[in-house]
Amino acid sequence: MSVEDTGGDGNGTNLTMCVFNETFGNWSVEGCAYGGQSDFAWIRILVLLLYAIVCIVGLCGNTLVIYVVVRFSKMQTVTNLYIVNLAIADECFLVGIPFLMVTLGNGSWLFGDIMCKIYFTTTSINQVTSSMFLLIMSADR
Repeated sequence: MSVEDTGGDGNGTNLTMCVFNETFGNWSVEGCAYGGQSDFAWIRILVLLLYAIVCIVGLCGNTLVIYVVVRFSKMQTVTNLYIVNLAIADECFLVGIPFLMVTLGNGSWLFGDIMCKIYFTTTSINQVTSSMFLLIMSADR
């Protein structure tokens, strides 16, 4: 993305913006004023750290929810079973986060075409099922 400088000096300097592509974790840094991808390494590390925290906390929390509802018979209400189904769907999503972390860290998908199709198919199905469970929970109320 290129922007022409129209500041008061009139020199018409051509500035280029740095853009992050969230889908593949790539930085586009053509003519970036800050030099290149090495300046954004800390952002990549921060995102990887946040992904790891979300993955660990999410897996632990959802596993605890599933354990409590399945283990104790008083917790086995219709609404809590919807919550268990939602927790299972969340865990299916969280299992895929390490694939995103490797892709972000490396800059490209390393797991082959078949795994790419499997990953994106399961992610899409997971989004639909999570939305349906939330819809059912809302209708149940």
